[in-house]
Amino acid sequence: MYRTAASRAKALKLRKMKVEIAELAKNPMGLLMEAVHTAAYSGALANPLYAHESALDRLNGELLEEFMTENFTVARMVLAASGVEHEELLQVAEPLTSDLPNVPRQVEPKSQYTGGDFLQHTVFYVTTLIELFFGHLQATHFALAFEVPGWNNEKEAVIATVLQDDIYAYIDWRGNYDVVQSDAFRRDDDVEDDRVKNLMELIKT
Repeated sequence: MYRTAASRAKALKLRKMKVEIAELAKNPMGLLMEAVHTAAYSGALANPLYAHESALDRLNGELLEEFMTENFTVARMVLAASGVEHEELLQVAEPLTSDLPNVPRQVEPKSQYTGGDFLQHTVFYVTTLIELFFGHLQATHFALAFEVPGWNNEKEAVIATVLQDDIYAYIDWRGNYDVVQSDAFRRDDDVEDDRVKNLMELIKT
């Protein structure tokens, strides 16, 4: 009886996961983030956040137990809380974590930025007023990424953040390519935006 209930629960969970993975294929932003990491890195950062649907059929109790033993350890966990005293938090957390294996954290393989490209044909339909005249439009989504050291290098991180906010490209419904710039990058002989000036100074330093 217990085994039958467990099997049903597993089947329901697998079905739910397959639905979530199928929904990801309809989400261009999620698909692009997966593709960017897969193409840009070798090592752990290249691993997808979502399992491939075919891999779900190979899941079993033994693999799940092995994964939990390896990853659900004290060294790999972080407990964060807000609005509670530290001692009070310890009283609640310690009984819940006392049976977790306290083993040294394994050395993780270093991810290497390699660069690359990833191409996948997936149809995304754009619904706009134009479809009243031209029907459904297929949209092309793409992402361009480059390596930055994150906020460990504040100068480059600030530049990347500003550029990300101010410059983006798109291909319109006629197939024309264009680069859109915010007003901060539209230069005028009489008016020079302080944001552009500060950014240029930051790049020079």
